Amino acid sequence: MGKAKPTSAAPKSARPVARKSVPTPPAQNITSADLIRDNLLAKSTQKSYASAVSGVQEWLKETMEEYTARRGNDISACLVPLFCHPLAVVSFAKPTEVTVPLLSEYITHLVTVQKRSSSLVGVTYSAFKRHFTSQGKSGYWKPSPIPDECEGNPCEAQVIHDLVNAIKNKHKVEGRVHNHARAIWIEDIKKLQGVTASRVPVVLFQRALTTVDSLDVAQRDAVRDHLMFSAISSLGWALWTRNEELTSIQIQHLDWYHQEAHHDLPHLQVTLENRKGWQKRLDSGSSGNTTCGHAYNLYPFPFDDYGTFRDPHKMPEVDAYRHVCNWITFLQLQYHGGKVLAPNFPLFPSFNLHNIRWGSTFSTASVCQKPGSKGVNAELKLLREPSSAGWYKRL
Repeated sequence: MGKAKPTSAAPKSARPVARKSVPTPPAQNITSADLIRDNLLAKSTQKSYASAVSGVQEWLKETMEEYTARRGNDISACLVPLFCHPLAVVSFAKPTEVTVPLLSEYITHLVTVQKRSSSLVGVTYSAFKRHFTSQGKSGYWKPSPIPDECEGNPCEAQVIHDLVNAIKNKHKVEGRVHNHARAIWIEDIKKLQGVTASRVPVVLFQRALTTVDSLDVAQRDAVRDHLMFSAISSLGWALWTRNEELTSIQIQHLDWYHQEAHHDLPHLQVTLENRKGWQKRLDSGSSGNTTCGHAYNLYPFPFDDYGTFRDPHKMPEVDAYRHVCNWITFLQLQYHGGKVLAPNFPLFPSFNLHNIRWGSTFSTASVCQKPGSKGVNAELKLLREPSSAGWYKRL
């Protein structure tokens, strides 16, 4: 076995400023209802619910326009009175006598037209149940021609319960649909990283990580595609996390100074906030003192069997420690004038063509849904496609 070579901690250029404890200003005019609204559900769940409600409202608007204009091949004569009802336009904002039939039609549309899974149906149901509950609507549903006289929660209507359960039973009988032939392997990640690395010569790679503002636009884009994808793929592999959690990481969630009592090995501690299932683990007492997230230690590869790590073609494909370090160094040198990144900056900011937008987060989920022909977009899309011999030919 080769002798382990000492590894150094992340360079200063990649280290965020040591965080200082800032006293929290006293809360003012915060009620119990505010606390429940803001903290009962995880932020990711709140976003999912808001997205579900927004999607339903957009569908209702488009469908009503089609039925009002009597255009489209999917117009059903029996549904014309429903979608042309004078209260239909507000039925998802507040309960009306047509809220339940409209919601039933949307759920049916999800399953029969969009071919969505029962899990999305469950999210939609839960989102609207909470949406109407926040308006003080609870209990068994009793509709009325006058909206203000409607009682209960529309999601408690028997037809909604039966529809949701029927869809779950249908999908159980049909069997679960697998979108992947197999889980991705390290060899797959290595080949995908090789695509972006092929556009980055060694001298360009080294210059990007050592000299401030040393690349032209085309060179910077090529290096960015490779370093960003390498950081995302290696970090996702190491933490085995979801896209939303991965792209929610901020600089302040990376602790390059973390020390373990059992050893003094250099490592990076990454904190994922609101990781899936954290509430259940908190309730069961299995989450320890970590109530908002989970911390993971990432260590650099101890053996330098790949040659110099300044060569993108020889970097260990899942060495998340070095890939994240290189990505932060690149951001600071080529996009931030060599200055240390602010703690609230996202680790994976979004880019508008050639420019960076520090205030918004790079969305891997949205990119995966769009066809890509080159760069990081294509690799992220293919990470979610079934394994086949044509993976790399399509890039």
